[in-house]
Amino acid sequence: MNQVHFQPLLRNHHIHSPLFLKPFTMLGQFSPVAPYSALSTPPPWNPAHLLQPFRFRFRSRTEPVDWRRLSALDVERVERDMDVDVLQNFITTVTFCAVEGERCPNCRGPADPSLIKLLRMSQLSTEYLLHCQDLLSSQLSGLEERLQAALALVQRGEEQRAELAKNLQEAKQENRQRKKLIATQQLLLQASANNYHKVVFLKS
Repeated sequence: MNQVHFQPLLRNHHIHSPLFLKPFTMLGQFSPVAPYSALSTPPPWNPAHLLQPFRFRFRSRTEPVDWRRLSALDVERVERDMDVDVLQNFITTVTFCAVEGERCPNCRGPADPSLIKLLRMSQLSTEYLLHCQDLLSSQLSGLEERLQAALALVQRGEEQRAELAKNLQEAKQENRQRKKLIATQQLLLQASANNYHKVVFLKS
């Protein structure tokens, strides 16, 4: 049995990831105009936040449908084998082709308007998911950078803690040596005092 490896869908070069300013906010967690506060209660998740004009726009579709390529595709095999590579190869073709003026390749009659709507909604949904993927990838990259910075800070803290522990141990050792030296000096002074001879004064 072949082992299937899942991969993220290919990003389309027409979809640009927005730049995010710190502090970091999770997808849809805060309103773009609301100040970030760790103590505030986040509003309900709203996917419309991703569709603001300065963040995302649906691109125009002008590429014709590649019927020859589609006719050679075995959809049942793709579904059965979970062939993600084929999906990635077709995602741009399917998502960004123009379907409004298409006609039946056999009878040349106009396509069913409901079917066209279904295809267009599928295209818009896929494009939106690609945008969300780029958005999450951008946020993940920012999180990874912050994680590395935090790990470096922890490492520096551990090094400083080890250095302080070493200095404390050396100070304790020096203190013990000084106590021993003081005790020895006190014993020597006491012994010297006991060896002194008293002077006897004779009365005249």
